[in-house]
Amino acid sequence: MSVVPSVISAVAASLAAAFAGATLYISGRRENRKWLREALIDAYVEYLDASFASRGAYARIARVDGYDAGTCTEMQARTDEAYCAQAVVLTRLRLIAPGKVVSAAEALHLADGAVMRTTFERERPPIDDDEWAAARDKQHVAQEHFIRVTRQSLRLGQASPVMRGFEFPGP
Repeated sequence: MSVVPSVISAVAASLAAAFAGATLYISGRRENRKWLREALIDAYVEYLDASFASRGAYARIARVDGYDAGTCTEMQARTDEAYCAQAVVLTRLRLIAPGKVVSAAEALHLADGAVMRTTFERERPPIDDDEWAAARDKQHVAQEHFIRVTRQSLRLGQASPVMRGFEFPGP
């Protein structure tokens, strides 16, 4: 009896097992990358939504006719909620996002906080306040930067600029 057919069978089985292992490894990596991309997109959207929600509250309170303390309290509660939601997502970003995205997210969070302070740490809402306007400008720049680096991390093209005035359409 010849051992050649047995050797050929053993080699073929070994090659099949090696190819199956390589395929499994590659598909596992592909699934991991797909999961990470989806998780990043979800986190980026949640983070940006929270920033927009807080921006809207600031913009709304600055435009309120007949300002009253109840309106301020409602807007501050809405803003605090958005700011806290942003902090929760920031923790997730620190775990899975690239360093540039985390830095941009932290800068945006600080800018949102600065606008919060200039909006709510006073007796009246700041309508024509240079400090508030400067904080809003920094917030806008930080938001644009966050959008730019998140799109880069996802290997997407340029984004359209965020136009001012679309933050909060109504009361």
